[in-house]
Amino acid sequence: MQIRKKIATVCFITALVSLCAGPVLGAGSNDYIAVINTNGEDASSTQSSGTLPGASPLLATGPLYRSDGRIIPLRKDRMLPRLDPSLAREAREEVEAGQGLFTMQAIQAAASIGDQKSFWVQDTLDPSWRQVAATVQATGNRCVLWIDDTLTVPSSSISLYVNEFDVMYDVVGDNIGSFVDRDSDGKVAILLYAMNDGGSISGYTGGYFWSKDYYLDSQTSPQGIRSNEMDIVYIRGDEPSGWDSVGDDFYEYNLTTLVHEYQHLMHFGIKVWDNNGDYTDTWIDEMMAMASETMYFKEKLDNNPSYTHSDMQGDGFLASRIAYYSQDLNSSIKNGHGLTFWDNYGDVLANYALSYLFGQYLAAQASSGQGIFKDILNYMLTNGLNDYRAVAGIAQSRLSGVSSWEDLLKNWAIANFLNLSSGPYGYGGAFSLTAQGPTSSKINISNGGVVYREVGGAWSAPSDAGSAIEVYGFDDDGAAGTTTTTAGSTTTTTVAETTTTSTSVLVTTTTSVLVTTTTSVLVTTTTTSTPAGPCPASLLFGRKGSETEQLRLFRDAVLQDSEAGKGLVKLYYRHSIELSRLMGQYPELRSRIIALINELLPDLTAAVETYELSVPERSMETLLDLCDDIAAVAGPGLQASVERLKGKYTTGELLIDLGISPVY
Repeated sequence: MQIRKKIATVCFITALVSLCAGPVLGAGSNDYIAVINTNGEDASSTQSSGTLPGASPLLATGPLYRSDGRIIPLRKDRMLPRLDPSLAREAREEVEAGQGLFTMQAIQAAASIGDQKSFWVQDTLDPSWRQVAATVQATGNRCVLWIDDTLTVPSSSISLYVNEFDVMYDVVGDNIGSFVDRDSDGKVAILLYAMNDGGSISGYTGGYFWSKDYYLDSQTSPQGIRSNEMDIVYIRGDEPSGWDSVGDDFYEYNLTTLVHEYQHLMHFGIKVWDNNGDYTDTWIDEMMAMASETMYFKEKLDNNPSYTHSDMQGDGFLASRIAYYSQDLNSSIKNGHGLTFWDNYGDVLANYALSYLFGQYLAAQASSGQGIFKDILNYMLTNGLNDYRAVAGIAQSRLSGVSSWEDLLKNWAIANFLNLSSGPYGYGGAFSLTAQGPTSSKINISNGGVVYREVGGAWSAPSDAGSAIEVYGFDDDGAAGTTTTTAGSTTTTTVAETTTTSTSVLVTTTTSVLVTTTTSVLVTTTTTSTPAGPCPASLLFGRKGSETEQLRLFRDAVLQDSEAGKGLVKLYYRHSIELSRLMGQYPELRSRIIALINELLPDLTAAVETYELSVPERSMETLLDLCDDIAAVAGPGLQASVERLKGKYTTGELLIDLGISPVY
């Protein structure tokens, strides 16, 4: 007996968001692929992805906002010239021999409150080196705080920096290492000064450590660089322009810059100054510096569960770095921006986001937890390494199922896409994350870069990809398919909205994504797929969110049960990129859509079982208003589709086509 569906009209936006929980994929198929440049070198070279199968799981977003609507400021280090490490060895020998007396004022003991001194600085807008006169306004067990004489810093902020640095010192010491005292005063100097960098909330220097201060000024001056000959961290003491719109106390917000830069100072002291080593690759040093911020937050939460900070989310994680990855403001991550190539002249904020997430993935998966960073540093010292090989070497003993750098990159790539709450393909449920797909089917991927595609059924790895490009298939649970394919030749014919591909391929049988056999046969496969677009539901609620799952059930049980419903699926694929972009561009519109879906979800879920749904008149009015507002800001194509569907609803034609009988 047929059960007649009695479902009240659920207009265009509800149908669109309901069906977009993901494309309908064949059972047992690979739903997605991760395309990875496995070269771990910190170099600007790229490799072609080859012509990628499938379509991009693109989730376009807008400006970087907090959930409460406030903008997230974008903080970054200054990337400063590195001096010859051999000169550091010469300087250390002179200092240890008592010959490296400071060319300015010698400091034989820790400075006291009221002491004065001038410091050499040069910011991005300074034409030459200048001196900042400063006074010691506070001292702690581990630091001396110097304040620029032109600044008036609240006494509460001064106490905050001094007291919290003692906490930071211990946290970094426990998990990474302790600093090397350059000037033998037993404390780290901290200078808060007015920076001349034109900084604004869209990009400003929060602080920096510059290794040149460990060198002798007589060594650096001939190179046009002035050394203060001391272990010192520089912190921004003036608000960047536009800070009022952020709504936070600047000194409190910028506090974590201190632990970040202290890690850099500590790292250089151990690696280069004290152990005659070379500089660590930037992405690893930055990974540890940002990990130090999370270590500090976790320590604060352990001592006070009600502790808050504007850049902290969940159990101590950096909101700005996570948000930058998910929103990908410059579309660089989705297009293959690399983990290991530190691009100072491109989207360097993407590098920070990638390095931070990689570090948190290591800590979440490692048997040693946050201590893995100390493990990596010690491994570099023991083995004379400075790059990804040290990370891979430690990962093999600290992370289950990892036997190579490629294994580690693969697991991390899948984790960023699926972000499962347990196992190797996620962060233990610590935070939500959105990975996106490239804007074209063939791109150049930087070293350590990852891009994603949605595929269904059989797929072919690109034959024209670079030698370091590896492709892995996986499904919603992270499980690999039973076969992967390496392409030989491909011909594609497009008919309407369906793509049919006939491919002659060399198939390599695999038992998992990690282990390959040598059995190969030449076969020909034919696959048919519907182009997939971005997923607004995943953007709103997360790819694995309970709301997304409920919407997926409604899609499969109701919308996929008629030809007209399947037509809506195709309509979604046509407009989902623009709809996702609009929700990112207009936060108020996005909030209204979220509120309406949450209001309708209980009835939508019940309709899957009862085949009946009664939507309140108030909700119907909200739906129609949303349609009008979307049409008002949409492009001509999406606008025409919205108006056409509204017209078909008004005349009752839409419900007839869907085989739906309304319940009033």
